[in-house]
Amino acid sequence: MRVVRIVLLVASVALGCTPTVAFADLVHMTLGSPTTPHPYGVFVDPYPISVTDSSGATANLLLACDDYETEIGVGHTWDANRYLLGALNTVSGTTPKFNNAPTTWSSAALGAGTVTGLTVQNLYDAVAVLTVDLLFNQANRTIDSYAIWSIFDPSHPPQGVAPGADAKAYNTLLAVKDKAPTYLYNHVYIYTPVPLVASQEFIGYVPDGGMTLMLLGGALVSLETLRIRFGV
Repeated sequence: MRVVRIVLLVASVALGCTPTVAFADLVHMTLGSPTTPHPYGVFVDPYPISVTDSSGATANLLLACDDYETEIGVGHTWDANRYLLGALNTVSGTTPKFNNAPTTWSSAALGAGTVTGLTVQNLYDAVAVLTVDLLFNQANRTIDSYAIWSIFDPSHPPQGVAPGADAKAYNTLLAVKDKAPTYLYNHVYIYTPVPLVASQEFIGYVPDGGMTLMLLGGALVSLETLRIRFGV
């Protein structure tokens, strides 16, 4: 079976769903067959994942992963703690995989700048914004995926880095540090593998209709402004 790397965040295909998990919920996950492009030999986000919750209900989701190094294959199954972005590190079971990520992000090796004074929340906020961007703009899937993959380990960038991905990661980190995307806190889920080595970590977005979409539109406009200003 061919091994694939998975990256970035999760989006529900059931558009009517609204988040209900305010605490960690143990779920069972199964990786489907990716259908996204793979311009540098690695499928980009999002990926099809089947998720079964503690009540036995199963949903087919589109998932993004923030973990480039861990490899899993089609059909792989694992357990994960599922919790909202806004519940990060607040109750038992909401500790993310990269809880000890560095507070300084620099991609000098990729030609971008340095962001200091970051928190773990900032890092996951940036990944959430990039995930939403790639879900609403298919043309951005490659650059957003590679930007996400560099967030937690910029000193070891993915092979075949998409042009501009490092700059987009840098600018997104600056943006969320300046103003947290709190409108995503009740609509983005993190799926942290149990144990951590069991799989990659995924993130998912569950839209709730017009208001969230309007707010997201503002977030994407902000990213477009960054692109124009900095050439991302």
